[in-house]
Amino acid sequence: MPSARVFITGIAGFAGSHLAEWCLACGDEVAGTVLPGTPVENLRGVRSSVELAYVDLLKAEAIASALHRARPDWIVHLAALTSVGDSFQTPGETIRHNIISTLNLLEAVRQDPAVRGVVDKIIIVASSEVYGRVRPGMIPLSENTPLAPVNPYGASKAAADLIALSYGESFGLPVVRVRASNHAGPRQRPGFVVPDFCAAISRLERKTGKRIMRVGNLSARRDFSDVRDVVRGYRLLAQKGRSGSVYHLGSGQVRSVRSVLNALLRMAYRPIDVMTDPKKLRPVEVPVLLADISRARREIGYQALIPWRKTLADTLEYYRQQS
Repeated sequence: MPSARVFITGIAGFAGSHLAEWCLACGDEVAGTVLPGTPVENLRGVRSSVELAYVDLLKAEAIASALHRARPDWIVHLAALTSVGDSFQTPGETIRHNIISTLNLLEAVRQDPAVRGVVDKIIIVASSEVYGRVRPGMIPLSENTPLAPVNPYGASKAAADLIALSYGESFGLPVVRVRASNHAGPRQRPGFVVPDFCAAISRLERKTGKRIMRVGNLSARRDFSDVRDVVRGYRLLAQKGRSGSVYHLGSGQVRSVRSVLNALLRMAYRPIDVMTDPKKLRPVEVPVLLADISRARREIGYQALIPWRKTLADTLEYYRQQS
């Protein structure tokens, strides 16, 4: 299928806006949901080319109506509360939103013959946080690694992942599950490690006198990749992914948070000192997450193409422009 009708929940978000741009570049027709009251500035470059439905996914009738109008070939479910840090502060909200939004979406497809008759793939996006604190011998993670989340965000995504599995098994919906590793890039909001560092650096570059950045745990190691690579992977999964299967998307490399910070500090226009702030430490930290992406490479031809230094440079420049 060279092009398709694509429906993206959370289309105005960080990953959603990048996916919309990529799908349009591939010749797809693109529609998606925006939570009422949410800014759509991330879509400013493509706003005239996408169809928006202002929908709260916690309202089942609203998402069912939007899908009935769109009747897409592919659905990519990105709408979620995605911050691990925030999930410690508002666990109930994170769990309720991420689980109920997924349930309502799948129910809308299941119950509407007009939608079910045309949809070819439903991509349900989870996170490597569903695995929790795994033993060193279990790294890199396989798609068969047991789910054992240790934070509310990871728990909500593990539940959504299993709900999607059940809808494929019980009702025959063409569900593909994906567990994406950490990804960064322009438009990612503060509350995540790379944009937090970039926002602080861009602010401190304009400051006179002593420049100090306060940070949390720098020892955690993650598989970081570029959001523009990851959204290419989502579209490849819609094209080629096997219904009922689960895939990892990432870079296949592990980096420490400290190395990310040091790389960004080398890009700064001014010298900046670093100080650990106990208030920025999380109640529970997962030491390392690295996923095996060989299934995605083998079955859909996925690979990360964008150099990590470019990801960091582009994100830092984005925050400088926002200042």
